[in-house]
Amino acid sequence: MDTVQNLPRNHYIGDSSSLTGSLAVLSVLGAAVTFHCVNLAVTLVPVPEKMIKAEDKWRNIATSFVHAMTVGTWSLLCLYRNPETIEDLVNRYNLLGEILVAVAVGYFLYDLVDMFGHKKIKDVWPLVLHHIIVISCFGIALALKKYIYYAVVALLCEVNSIFLHGRQLLHMCDVARESALYVVNSFMNIVTFALFRFGTLLWMSWWLVTNSMYIPLLLVAIAILGLIVMMSVNVVLFIRLLKSDFLKRPSGTKKDILDK
Repeated sequence: MDTVQNLPRNHYIGDSSSLTGSLAVLSVLGAAVTFHCVNLAVTLVPVPEKMIKAEDKWRNIATSFVHAMTVGTWSLLCLYRNPETIEDLVNRYNLLGEILVAVAVGYFLYDLVDMFGHKKIKDVWPLVLHHIIVISCFGIALALKKYIYYAVVALLCEVNSIFLHGRQLLHMCDVARESALYVVNSFMNIVTFALFRFGTLLWMSWWLVTNSMYIPLLLVAIAILGLIVMMSVNVVLFIRLLKSDFLKRPSGTKKDILDK
């Protein structure tokens, strides 16, 4: 495998034009508006009885599920169609990857605004911090036209989010934990969590360490901070998930341990 310093700079792969600065901004804003529209469209779906008094949460999780399905599948497609990008995550990029990163930034921007509107910041500050760091890191990638596919690799975490948000939706719909659908989702949740969250974050950490000498120190520091925050959030989330779905809970306890 070629090392980063031996590969061409800003190496665009593909025949289509890449995003200009203004188009990148428009793509981000367009994605944010689109996810807000998805949130509004969820009102057309009957609200589960237990979520009638928390309809905003129901709409938010449903929108997050749509985002996970879209971005998780898209990130896999990017890497499947362009496996050569793994050889140089700094300089190689294409339009498919650029738009994916822009869409992800748009989603996190939408979700951040949604949290400000419906949550107390003191209750969700870890998520707020996570979103700000992700928006900053991905925004830098779009602006510099570098590290695009490093961001694409990071978005593999959304493959697990399909099952994570799916689990929340099942819980909101009062689907029995003993049902086949819930059990299968729980199993896939754990498997994809290990592969696409911990596996991805560990691989990204290894890549950053082995290529840090070719990356500006400030960007290395930002990436390290982002990885620490993401790994910390995911470790806590994984422990809560295990407690909720695989460890015995006191009889009569109905509140899900992942609920805030």
